[in-house]
Amino acid sequence: MALDTRILATVQQIGADIKALVAAVALRASTSYVDSSINSLRNELRGGASAAIDTFKEVADQLAADETAAAALAISVGNRVRFDAPQTLTAAQMLQACQNIGVGNFDQDLLAAYTAAKA
Repeated sequence: MALDTRILATVQQIGADIKALVAAVALRASTSYVDSSINSLRNELRGGASAAIDTFKEVADQLAADETAAAALAISVGNRVRFDAPQTLTAAQMLQACQNIGVGNFDQDLLAAYTAAKA
């Protein structure tokens, strides 16, 4: 194949590649593509929430309007046994926490139990 024929074929291929790239960029930059991407992200963030609370503003308004629920949530979160920081619990709370994790009675004399079991 002659040099000029190879150059012409290369230039034609480069031209075709440029046209394909321009078309791809035009598709990505189109208003419909951007709108579709935004709507997809919006739907993902909403995660099936009802229309009444599908924005951050609506969630904040709902929490502000229903302070009882927010207070109950704060109390509920506060009534958790921490594993990342020291915590002061009542005897009843300690007993319940121990039973929940299968430890039993936190106040049990383990040395006495061991000695009795060994005898």
